[in-house]
Amino acid sequence: MARILIVEDTSYQRDFLATLLRRDGHDVHPARNGSEALDWLSSRTFDLILTDIFMPDCDGLELIRRIRANDTKLPIVAMSAGRRPARSAYAPINTPPSGRVTKPTPNVASERSRLVRALPLGKKARPM
Repeated sequence: MARILIVEDTSYQRDFLATLLRRDGHDVHPARNGSEALDWLSSRTFDLILTDIFMPDCDGLELIRRIRANDTKLPIVAMSAGRRPARSAYAPINTPPSGRVTKPTPNVASERSRLVRALPLGKKARPM
């Protein structure tokens, strides 16, 4: 189905999302932080990126800024554990994330369907 990059520093959250999405038939690639995600993006294309916002090293906002500098159409869903960044945090990003999800997800089924709806039909992103 879709190639999805999950960027999450908490291993159980990363593994949980990867398991759910793989069960749905998606090709899932995990990254522990923004730097690992940028490594993946330099050599592969993805249909969707799910990224935590608050991470050590290269955080989610910086990752989104870097991705948007090269690709304004790639769907990106920002995830945070209740500490939502203020709208002003996204202001320096010309094209903000496609959506936001709060973790942990109380209703996994509805959130999963929201994530999949963020995918563009039949469109692959270019490597950065």
